[in-house]
Amino acid sequence: MSCLEKHLEKSKTSNSIACPLCRETTIISKDGVQGLKNNFFMTNLIDFSESTSAQFTNKNCSFCALMKKRIPALGKCLTCGDFLCSECYQRHKFTTKTFQHETATLEDLQSGKYNEKLRLNQEIPCEEHRNTLRYFCDTCSVPVCPDCVILDHREGHVIVKPSEAIAKRQQEIGSLLEGLDKKMTDFKQKSSLLEEEERKIDTTQRDMSQLIRETIDNLVKKILAEGQKAQETLQTHINARRQALIQVRSEQGENIALLQNSLEFCQRVISNGMEGEIVFLQEMMRKRLSFLETKVFDKNEIKSWAPPSLQISKLADDISSFKLFKFEEASLPISQEVKQSDGCKEAKKIPKIATSVPKSLAISCANLAEAVANEQKNIGGTSGQATCVLKLHRKCIIDCTVDDDEYEPEITSVDWFDDQSFVVSDEANEKIKKYNTNGKLLKSQKVKSVQTVACVRNTVFCGLNNGQIKMITANCNKLNVETQKYGFCVPVAIGNAERNALLLGGSSFQIVDEWGNISKSVPFRDKTGTQIKIKPIRPHRFRENDVIVSDWSTHSSYIIRGNGLTTTIQMNGNQSPCGLACDNENNIYLSDYWKNEITVLNSDFVHIQMIKIPYVNNVKSMACSKSNSLLVTFRNRVALFQISKEESVYNR
Repeated sequence: MSCLEKHLEKSKTSNSIACPLCRETTIISKDGVQGLKNNFFMTNLIDFSESTSAQFTNKNCSFCALMKKRIPALGKCLTCGDFLCSECYQRHKFTTKTFQHETATLEDLQSGKYNEKLRLNQEIPCEEHRNTLRYFCDTCSVPVCPDCVILDHREGHVIVKPSEAIAKRQQEIGSLLEGLDKKMTDFKQKSSLLEEEERKIDTTQRDMSQLIRETIDNLVKKILAEGQKAQETLQTHINARRQALIQVRSEQGENIALLQNSLEFCQRVISNGMEGEIVFLQEMMRKRLSFLETKVFDKNEIKSWAPPSLQISKLADDISSFKLFKFEEASLPISQEVKQSDGCKEAKKIPKIATSVPKSLAISCANLAEAVANEQKNIGGTSGQATCVLKLHRKCIIDCTVDDDEYEPEITSVDWFDDQSFVVSDEANEKIKKYNTNGKLLKSQKVKSVQTVACVRNTVFCGLNNGQIKMITANCNKLNVETQKYGFCVPVAIGNAERNALLLGGSSFQIVDEWGNISKSVPFRDKTGTQIKIKPIRPHRFRENDVIVSDWSTHSSYIIRGNGLTTTIQMNGNQSPCGLACDNENNIYLSDYWKNEITVLNSDFVHIQMIKIPYVNNVKSMACSKSNSLLVTFRNRVALFQISKEESVYNR
C-alpha cells in the first residue's frame, strides 16, 4: 500500500490514480488506497513471476510449528502446501490421507523444476467466502466459489468449468490481440517515419549549414577579389600619372641646366672678357640667347589631373537593409486559423505522419548590388504616385481530412463547381470531395487514381494518373473518355455556351462534350509551326478559348491558343511554376511551389506584382471564381482568399 500511496502523492489529482504501465485510470474512494480491492489473479501471477527462490528460503516445518518447534524445512508437499523438515519429509506419506501426496525438496523447487506443478496447484481465494474460486459464471463473466454458486449465482445463471470458459473466450481475446498487434505495427511504422524525419532534420541542418558557410566563404572571396581588382585598377591609374610626372620632371631638369649654363657663360664673358673678346663672341652669344628665347620648352608641361571616380555599390551604402539569407516556413503555426470539415470533428486517435518539405533557404550572392536593388524596389508606380495594387484577403483555411481512417490527404487539384462550392482531388485517398465556402463537406466520392479535377456545368472531369479521363455527372453517373495515353492528361473547363471541356495531353489537346464524345484533336506547335511536346500541369482557362498551363519539368509556363499555337511565358530562372489561375480581368496568377509567393502578370504577360502568402507554400493548384475568390491548395488544406484592388502611394 505504501507504493500506491507514494504514487498517489505524485499524481495531479487526489481522486484518481493512473497505472504507470498501461495508463488505466482508477477512481479512488473516500477510504483512499485502503479501499481498493485486491486482484488475487494479478497478485498470484506477479508473485509467481518474481524470484521463486525467495519463496523457499528460510522456511520452517509446518508440523513442528504446531508443537512450538522451529525446525528448518527441507522440502514441501505440493499437494497440501505444508513445509516439511527432514523427519516429517520422510514420514509425510505414511498416512492413508497423505499417501498420494507429492513432495519435493526446497532445492528442486528453487531450481524451477516444479514451476508448472506449482502453478497448477495455486489457489485463488474468493473475496467474499474465503473458498477457492473453482467455477466460472458465464452469465456474469466472473469466477465463483461453491458458496457463490449457492448464494449469489442461482436461478438463470450458467455455471461452467474454467477450462470451458477459457475455450470460449480465447478466440475473442485472440482477435482483439490481432487488432492490437496491427496497431502496434502501425505505430512502429510511424516511429520509423519519425526517425526518418529526425534524420531528415539532421541532414537538412548539416546541408544548409554547409550551404551557408560556403555562401559566406564565396561571398568573402568575391568581395576580396573585387577589392583586389579595384586596388590594381587604382594602382594602374596612379602609376600612369607618376610616370608622366617623372618624364616632365626629367625634361624640366634638362631645360633648367641648358638655360643655367648659357646664362653663366654669357655673364662670365661680359664680366671678365676683354673688349676684343666680347666683340668677337657677341655674335655667338646673341644667336645663342635668341635661340633660347624662341625655343619651345612647354612641350610636356604639367596638365591638370582629374583622379578616377570610384562608384560604390548600393550594398555598401546601406548594408543594414541587405538580407543575404531568407528562411521560409514549410508548415502552419499552431495559431493559424484552420476550419475542419464536418466529417472530422474529433481529434485523431492515431497520429498521422506527413512527410514534410524542409524549410527552403533562399540564397543569392551572384549579383549583390542587383539583389539589394530588387529588395528595395517598389513595383507599380513612381515616387509619390498613386496606383492600384492587388491584395489577397484570407477568408479561411479548410482542412480536407474527412475520416479518422483516411491517409493524410494530398490535395493535388481544385476547381469551382459553382459560386458557393468547389471540388478537390485527394490523390492519397483516391477521392474527390465537394465543399462549400464555409468549409462544410457536401459530398465525398471514391475515384481510383484521381489526380486532377475540372468542373463544366454539372459535370466533374477527373484526370487519372494513367492518362485517362473519368466524367462524373450530377446524378453520379460515371463515363470513361477514351483519350490518347500521353502519360499525362488534365481537363480544363472551356467555353461559355457549349457543354464541353478541353483535355490536355503531352503533344495535343482534345475537345470532349458532356456525353464523353471527342469532337476535335489539335496538336501543340510553336510559332514556326513545328509540333512540340510539353508536360502540362494545373491548367486554367485564359480569355475565351485559350488555356494557360505550367510545365514543371522545364520551369516554364505556356499559353495554348485554340489552334494549338503555344507561346512561352518568360519566367525568372529560379521559379518553379505550379498552380495557375486567372481573375475576371485576365490577370494571371502563378504560384511558386517552393516559395510562399504568387507572381501576377497582366493580360500582356508583363510582370506587375509579387504577392506574399504567409504560411501557404507547396502550392499545387489554384482556381479563381467569377467573383475573384481565389482557392489555393497546399498539402492537405485549401486556403480561400478574396482578391481586391487597393490604392497605394509609392515613395522611393
